[in-house]
Amino acid sequence: MSAQRGYFDYDVMVSFREVFKDNNTHIQELLLALEKQPENIEYLSQLRSTINAMGTDLQSMQMHHIAQLTVALEEFLGKISRGEFKFDFRVSDVILLTSHRIREMFEAEFSGKNYDLTVLDKILNTIKQLGRQSISTHRDISSLLGLMDPHYHSGEQTQPSVQNDMGFLEGLITYIEDRSPYTKGKSRRIYSIALAMNEAAGLPISLEQLKVAVYMHDIGMVFLPLDFETRQQKITHQEKEDLKNHPILGGRFLDYMRLWPRAANIVRQHHERVDGKGYPYGLKSAQIDAGAKILAIADTYDAMTHKRAHRDFKRPLLRVITEINNESGVQFDAVWVGIFNEVIRKGNSGNSIY
Repeated sequence: MSAQRGYFDYDVMVSFREVFKDNNTHIQELLLALEKQPENIEYLSQLRSTINAMGTDLQSMQMHHIAQLTVALEEFLGKISRGEFKFDFRVSDVILLTSHRIREMFEAEFSGKNYDLTVLDKILNTIKQLGRQSISTHRDISSLLGLMDPHYHSGEQTQPSVQNDMGFLEGLITYIEDRSPYTKGKSRRIYSIALAMNEAAGLPISLEQLKVAVYMHDIGMVFLPLDFETRQQKITHQEKEDLKNHPILGGRFLDYMRLWPRAANIVRQHHERVDGKGYPYGLKSAQIDAGAKILAIADTYDAMTHKRAHRDFKRPLLRVITEINNESGVQFDAVWVGIFNEVIRKGNSGNSIY
């Protein structure tokens, strides 16, 4: 199908086209912001308004069939705003790919080319179905993503293996850490402390989920410059902002592997603080996963007791323990600091795991 462009002045169409491009760019920016703050009502409202504006423009140009997609997206976003469905990276991908598909169809109309209405109808019906369901599953969303992106693979056809995943992830992080003397063996050391704390508390966290979270907690750092962790000079403002995104990227990496939902949350939250001044979400104590509270302490302990590029010496153990305890109830959870102290005392009494 193609539009009857004769109804419109060419300059008007060009103007609409530029606005359309700007709206698409704004949608991408809002989706990135929402992945960092999925419960931000203002971002959701802006996203709905932008999609509504696209739909209004499409209606003005009599592209009613394409405009139906924007209406369906608005209804779906309404469901998210009402708390009936959680915004996550899959939802972000659905909205991103749908807006991209809308733009592709608009460009086809603009150029007088044909496009497949059958695919449009399938996408439209699937989004409408998501909007009507009381509970939308990841399988529903995966099928929609498959419609819009032929390269998308949900992994539903294979049965993932915990052992295979853990073997792969351990090999991956070993390869990455071995590239620098400052990171070599870091994850194994941190896991030793985290495991001891978890055991001392009666194993409230699955050993597999905790181990994967510890091993993958800094995987998002691979998106930073290669010399980032070995560089001795100060990082730039932009690099500091990029650094704050690495927990989100690491969590998303694990989301795609399907077996590690709690590990993914731990990774996303391991730089949160109980006083709410951490990143990337600014969560407070009760909102932070216990595994992330463990990891925050174990990671800090390891960082302070081993050399780093910006600090070519180890801190005295007593100084490290004192500093961690000074942050009890501020940066770190007080209960887990107490458990950490217990683990350290046992380690120093002759059976050190460090």
